Amino acid sequence: MRIRIVAVGKPRGFAAAGVSEYLGRMRDAELLEVRQSSRPAEEAMQEEGKQLLELARGQFTIALTAEGKQYSSEELASLLASKDRVTFLVGSSHGLSSQVLASADMRLSLSRMTLPHELALLVLAEQVYRSATIQKGHPYHK
Repeated sequence: MRIRIVAVGKPRGFAAAGVSEYLGRMRDAELLEVRQSSRPAEEAMQEEGKQLLELARGQFTIALTAEGKQYSSEELASLLASKDRVTFLVGSSHGLSSQVLASADMRLSLSRMTLPHELALLVLAEQVYRSATIQKGHPYHK
């Protein structure tokens, strides 16, 4: 399983350290960053969306959005185990464009609560790592 997280903006501080830690524990996981646009919200989402979709081309894509489906850790692990290449798309604080949402193979919500962008990246990285440990029967997931 090859995992790619494509996110608008770069995590900083504790979030950057955490994302790096969790993805660094995996052989086939990477974080790619798309530059955040300084344009007004709707234009920014369109500009960023084009870059996100370009980096996700040809892969099973999962868009992170509050309106997405929620999964347990075990359910996410099972879903990821059934795919060879998965790309998670994480928008800026404005969210994802309608084009990105329509193009994604599925939509995922990490929580019904609103999370800061960097914290969402950290939670996603941890859950991707947890999914890998579940698949391997590793004791990390208790």
